[in-house]
Formats: sequence, C-alpha cells, structure tokens
Amino acid sequence: MENNVLKQLLLMGVGATAVITERLQQAVDEWVSDGRLRQEDAKEFLDDLLFRLREEQGNFEEQFRRQIKTVLKEYDVPNQTEIEALKSRLDRIEYQLRQLQERGG
Repeated sequence: MENNVLKQLLLMGVGATAVITERLQQAVDEWVSDGRLRQEDAKEFLDDLLFRLREEQGNFEEQFRRQIKTVLKEYDVPNQTEIEALKSRLDRIEYQLRQLQERGG
C-alpha cells in the first residue's frame, strides 16, 4: 500500500513537471517571437530552467520519501522487511503446529 500511494504522488509530481515544462517552452517561444530573447539564448535558458526544475523535483522526492517513512514509523506501520519476517515466523509456527498434530494424532 505504501508504495502505491507513494508512486501515485510521485507520478502526480512528474505530471506537474511535464505541464510546467510545456508552459515554459511556450513562454520561451513567445519571448523569442516577440524579440525579447534571442533564439541562441532560448535553448540555453530553457535547458538551465529544466535542469533546475528536475534537480528540485529530485530533492522534493527524497524529502517526501523520508517524511513518509517517518510518519509510517511513528504509527508503527511495518515495512516490507518486517512483514516478510513475520510471514516467515508464521510459516515456521504453522509447520511446527502441523508436526505436533501429526505426532499426537
């Protein structure tokens, strides 16, 4: 469940980044056509903005992951490793129970 919610939220962020990228491209194209920005400078300007945007998105994703992990830990929600350990323990207990039943019955 944790991974699905996190993936959905991160995909929303990626979608927002795509919209921002498209709007930036439109604005830069408009500035070039209006003569406020030279075509040669437009690509460099846009590349720089997009690089910074992706860099910030990466920082946001990392911070978001840490916050989610902290909240899940605060509410004692087990992580995948803990769940797998519990499943293994349960399997061993069930196996031992079957062996006891076979001996006694």
